[in-house]
Amino acid sequence: MSGTLGINSSAIRLARTPLGLIALFVLLVDCLASVTLAVGTRLGPGDRRILVIFIVGFPVLILLMFSWLVAKHPTHLYGPSDYRDDKSFLSALSPLLKVQQTSEQNDPSSTFSVEDAASTVRAAQEVIPRTSPAHRRILWVDDRPENNTDLREAFENLGFHVEIALSTQEALARHATQTYGAIISDMGRKEGPTEGYVLLKALRETGNPTPFFIYAGSNSEAHRQEAFRRGAQGSTNRPNDLLNLVLRSLN
Repeated sequence: MSGTLGINSSAIRLARTPLGLIALFVLLVDCLASVTLAVGTRLGPGDRRILVIFIVGFPVLILLMFSWLVAKHPTHLYGPSDYRDDKSFLSALSPLLKVQQTSEQNDPSSTFSVEDAASTVRAAQEVIPRTSPAHRRILWVDDRPENNTDLREAFENLGFHVEIALSTQEALARHATQTYGAIISDMGRKEGPTEGYVLLKALRETGNPTPFFIYAGSNSEAHRQEAFRRGAQGSTNRPNDLLNLVLRSLN
């Protein structure tokens, strides 16, 4: 009786997520086919051969479909119970979605995807706990920090500590006394239209290798290539892309 209860409770737990349902379905179908093969007295040699091929081939087919899901639709494989802390997940996702919606309105070419944002937040929840506090510290350089309030909130809710600098000189002064895991900079400021590159040059000339990311109004290929050429690790105007770039720099 206790064994039956144990099986039932395991099945209930598995049924709570898409991955568990796939596992239960494969197990059930293979069990039925195996039982039929074992007790089917009226099955001919051809029927038995078909059942054997099915028992062997069906899990392989499911594996191929699973691989496709992982590659194309990873967010569909998880249920709410897969998240260790639903509240922290939503607190990080909500401001990211808000700022991405605004970004899409300002830039029609920007592709807004709730699935992409959710996948990014989950990746951050895996990476950030393994990262040292120093590497989770970000210096954000922008003379209009109010424009990035929601995105900074998303970073903070994921476990980053964001400090703001309003100018190139303030950024250099802060960096001289503090270690940062990444620097995010706008491009044009009161000092000049390409002040992001001025800051990047000043850092690289001193041999400073801190990952540097441009977060500005353009997402053109030419501007991305120019940023790489000057020593930056990325350039974008899309919130989710920025978060992904910073996360990749932590690995």
